[in-house]
Amino acid sequence: MSTEESDNSLNRISLVNPANRLIYLKLIELREIYRNKSPKLCLSLTKAITSLKRYPLPITNLREIFIIAGIGGQFYKHLNRVIKDKTPTVEDDDLKKHRISSLYRICEFMQMNNYFNAVSTKSYRPPTYSNTWTFLCILGFFSDSNNEANSRLTLDDISSMFNEFSKIFPKAKLSSFGFLKILTNKQIINFKRQGQEVVSHDDFQYRYKHRYTYGLTEEGRELVESLLSKLDVPLDNIKATFTKIFDITNGIVTNRSNNEFVNIDSYRCSQFDSPDSVSNLVTKTPTRTLTVTDLSNSHRSDSRTDHDNQMYFKNLRDRLKIKYGIDVFAYSDYEIITVVDKRELHDSNGKYFVKLTNLFKDANKSLVFKQLPLGDVVWIIKMNLPTQNEHFHINGGDGYNIDGVGLGPKGKCSSNNKSNKSPNKRSQEDPEEQDWYVLDWILERKTTIDLNSSIMDGRYNEQKLRLLNLRGFNRVIYLFEDSPLEQVTNKFSKLGQRALNYKAIKTSKINTKFVSGFNVINTSSLSHSACMLLYFHLAIESYFKEKFRTMRVMGDFDLHSFISKNHYTFSRFKDENRKRFKLTYSELFGRQLRCIPKMGEQLTSAILELWPTPYLFYSVINKLTLDEINKAISQLKRKCKMSKQVLESCRNLFMNSSCASSHLEVDSDILGEQKSA
Repeated sequence: MSTEESDNSLNRISLVNPANRLIYLKLIELREIYRNKSPKLCLSLTKAITSLKRYPLPITNLREIFIIAGIGGQFYKHLNRVIKDKTPTVEDDDLKKHRISSLYRICEFMQMNNYFNAVSTKSYRPPTYSNTWTFLCILGFFSDSNNEANSRLTLDDISSMFNEFSKIFPKAKLSSFGFLKILTNKQIINFKRQGQEVVSHDDFQYRYKHRYTYGLTEEGRELVESLLSKLDVPLDNIKATFTKIFDITNGIVTNRSNNEFVNIDSYRCSQFDSPDSVSNLVTKTPTRTLTVTDLSNSHRSDSRTDHDNQMYFKNLRDRLKIKYGIDVFAYSDYEIITVVDKRELHDSNGKYFVKLTNLFKDANKSLVFKQLPLGDVVWIIKMNLPTQNEHFHINGGDGYNIDGVGLGPKGKCSSNNKSNKSPNKRSQEDPEEQDWYVLDWILERKTTIDLNSSIMDGRYNEQKLRLLNLRGFNRVIYLFEDSPLEQVTNKFSKLGQRALNYKAIKTSKINTKFVSGFNVINTSSLSHSACMLLYFHLAIESYFKEKFRTMRVMGDFDLHSFISKNHYTFSRFKDENRKRFKLTYSELFGRQLRCIPKMGEQLTSAILELWPTPYLFYSVINKLTLDEINKAISQLKRKCKMSKQVLESCRNLFMNSSCASSHLEVDSDILGEQKSA
């Protein structure tokens, strides 16, 4: 019976993963040994054999074998003890011998089988641009498989080289070294202390990681070559550049001036005149090259050592400055400024003003309060920035200061000084704003209560129309500041009939985004809104910094001419977007009607066409009934009717007003005189 089971098991070996077939055979052999001596262990091995047939993945280490059903904790402990040369405690000597010999067979296979180690190494592949990937690639450019001292790198060396590596691969990251234990266990890298031999991977201590020097093993070199072979960047150019930078570090250049010996054009190396062949992807670092840590121990003069260290840590900004003759990263000739409408500072305690000024002052960014014709926040670029460190300022001419304790509007003493100014104030402010150019972003901030009020009085639709016809801006942003529900409910209760439903406010927000096509951002509080403005400032600053840097590198670039051609000046923005029209009598009357609760848009337009003045409308609601009014309205617009509640509101507004009654008495006297005449 046992021979039949073993034959059936051997016939089904094709169902097992090829990487696990040797383990499968060892388990069959162990089951034959324990068949008559330990029935429980034999039963567990049978379960393990059956489970191994269904396990689709290759087993790469000893811990993974514990996943297989049938191999319990006791069997796993025996495996660990055999590996550590510890004898399992068993009373029967024969059973102890069989267990030791049989378990050692499978452990020996798990640790020493070449095919299994090859499967283990090939199956491990770090994600591209991860910490492990970056570490292995940098180590692959300089490390030597012979573990020579002058080709091994410390973690400080790798961190320094990462500054150059990240310029070639911007997505690469190297934030931690928690992967070192994994790489040593998989025998991809080796490590040693300075002045000692290569240490076994079992002796690796993570807390002493900065004391070791690291190199690649043969398996690790194969892995690195497979990683580098799948990159789109020419590897020979990278290696040539890295090697020359590394050679500059170690004093291979002569004692000439910086412009003479640091020739960045010589860093360019095409694939045709590359010093290394494509087949040998990872080459050995020259023997004359030293590590960065060895520079301090060299016998050269102190001045030469400082010079070489300075050359090694010279970043991309300095090298490009030498090559192009200009600092492509410099942005001292312009400044990004956030301009906030000073009419937004309407809170009584000045919390919004204090929060904004503190945030921008801590970030060392510019903030100005001006009266804007449209929008609440705009961003401008100021040309010809002075060299003195005056990055943060509040425009004192507009009545705000940050000196002293009082953050907020100035007192009465400042109003006297303001009144003594010359009437030609605008001409005095023009020189300050001559070099101000408006960028593409404009932001409109709306709290929940402000949104409710602007919808009721019609300002919301008017602002959206003006923003749609805005000149000088390509990106319009609506910032909706949602207050807590309790606070909104309390304020809405004070508004009475002028309060909208909360769902109606949500609908207006959705229409702003999907119908009007504006960008919508939601914040939770006043502090959140202030932080969002600072975030916008930093994002815009970073965007233009990278844009101008690229344009400087690509060719001749005049910043002032580019800005003046593509952006409006601040004075032009104020002139062209200022309200130039005055309300007509009909428009003013229409706004009054829109303030009446449940007075719709169609009903308002019908009333304006039929009775365009308040006097005519008063005479109609005084003489005609509701049915007669609706009959006249329906002839002009179908399905448009005035409700009884709207009629009562109109009568309360027009007939109970003392001002309206006085005007009506005057008009009646005039009409009587005209008739008598």
